Amino acid sequence: MAFLDILKGRKREEVKPRRLPRGAFSLKANQLLAEKRAEKPAKNLPETKTKEKSAAKQLPASKTPASKSALAARILVRPHATEKATTLAEQNIYTFRVFPKANKILIKRMIKEMYGFEPVKIRITKVLPKKILSKGKIGIKPGFKKALVYLKKSDKIELV
Repeated sequence: MAFLDILKGRKREEVKPRRLPRGAFSLKANQLLAEKRAEKPAKNLPETKTKEKSAAKQLPASKTPASKSALAARILVRPHATEKATTLAEQNIYTFRVFPKANKILIKRMIKEMYGFEPVKIRITKVLPKKILSKGKIGIKPGFKKALVYLKKSDKIELV
């Protein structure tokens, strides 16, 4: 009906407020968002997680016990056990299969959390999927991402 109003020469009664550019907020909008965030109650987390976080904050970083959190278990999928990986382990280079979207910073943090050692450096490689022939049928061996974690000579990880 707005189109007919324009043709008839009538003025629109409602005037829409001017829109801000995409991604920009006015000062009032930022203040309203801050107030809403302050009003929201804290999420109800299980007691075990909150206790672990508070205990980790109390202990110094160097004396934090090696603990296996759910996030660390998802990032470091498992140790990559091959002949080459075992020979590298003798030189303090440990190989892990990792989550496909994990990066060096995240892997370093998870190694420190799980094993309590600070890696010297980390190398990441992607193993591409391969086509295989088994019993006359073509299959695909899935690819994965692996990380080579270099530790100091004094640090040793016991992989079972």
